[in-house]
Amino acid sequence: MPQKKKLIAVIVYKFFIYLVLILAIISLVGSWYLLIGGRYKNYQRNQTVTGPQLAEKIRFLSQQAASEQKSAQVIFTPSENQLISLALPGNFDFPSVLIQLSALAQKNNLKIISLEKVELKNSAGAAPASGGLKRASLKIKLLAENYNNLKNFFNGLENSALVFDANSLMLAADSPEVSLNLITYYYAD
Repeated sequence: MPQKKKLIAVIVYKFFIYLVLILAIISLVGSWYLLIGGRYKNYQRNQTVTGPQLAEKIRFLSQQAASEQKSAQVIFTPSENQLISLALPGNFDFPSVLIQLSALAQKNNLKIISLEKVELKNSAGAAPASGGLKRASLKIKLLAENYNNLKNFFNGLENSALVFDANSLMLAADSPEVSLNLITYYYAD
């Protein structure tokens, strides 16, 4: 009989230990979810977007706006409107693009040999229709003494407010001259 009581006492003791451990784990998980989990979700929602992510978000927003324009008016927040107006100006402004590319080249110890706008034609050979998202092609020749300067120039292009796509890049082994075709975008009304 005393052994039976001891056995029951040990079983009850172990049951309470396991019960306390399970309640501790549940309260830890619950407090994490209530205290930290909510803040983490808010942090993810409010996280700022920069660099290449910004360009991708702007492209997505402009594509979404173009596709929904037929059925409903898209309403952007003021901060989104500001980002869109920086990345997609209302018209192609060659002097400001020239200034931006010149400053970027100078910052990275590159020299611009030439920069010209190239007219784009659609697949049928006609000029693009008026209104909507437009592309402008630029042909730029740079004098790059080393690879790091050129790499930093591309990083600057990638992180600039104006959206640029590098269409082609031509390097020569025996010359420091670099030929680059860029496409930039603007939104014509």
